Parts: sequence; C-alpha cells; structure tokens
Amino acid sequence: LNKGQDAPKCYMPWSWTQQAAGKMQFVSLDTSHIHYTTVAERFLAAMPNTSITSIQRVENVAVYERYFEVRTSIAYSRGGNPNERFLWYCAGSSDAKSVQSICE
Repeated sequence: LNKGQDAPKCYMPWSWTQQAAGKMQFVSLDTSHIHYTTVAERFLAAMPNTSITSIQRVENVAVYERYFEVRTSIAYSRGGNPNERFLWYCAGSSDAKSVQSICE
C-alpha cells in the first residue's frame, strides 16, 4: 500500500487503455460497449431527432487527475453530491483540431 507522496492521486478507470502520463488519445467505442449504449441513450433523449455516427472516449491522465481532484472537493463541500451534468459536443471531421484543443 502506497502512502503519502507515493500514493496515486486517483485510479484510472478500468476501461481505459494503457497510456503514458501527459498523452491524450481518442478511443472509438464499439456500438455494443456499455459506455457507448449509455451515452447514446442519454444523447438521444436530449436530442431525439439526430443520428449518431460514432462515439469516442477521450483518455488523458493529466486532465483526469485534475477532474478527479475538483470533483472530490466539490462532492465533499456538497455532502457527497458532486452535482455533475452531461455536456454534449458534436463535431464533424473538419473540426478535429477544435475537438483536440478542448480535450487537452
């Protein structure tokens, strides 16, 4: 068991692929993957007259660590409720640079 400075800031989700810290990658989800179906259901409930061409998971260890710290702090200050919401961003293939800059 690592303690103090040797303890990890947080644990990466089990579904993530292995990656070096500081590297970002997009992982395409198969339509049968539980994360794909969950996101698709919520998206289509919010935007019923649309179609989904693909869903990708963004994996960025550094950003996830910051997210986890802020989420934990907010949850602590709100009695355990981090008050999270879903944000949808749809982009065409020509918007690849803008998507990447959002995720870094």
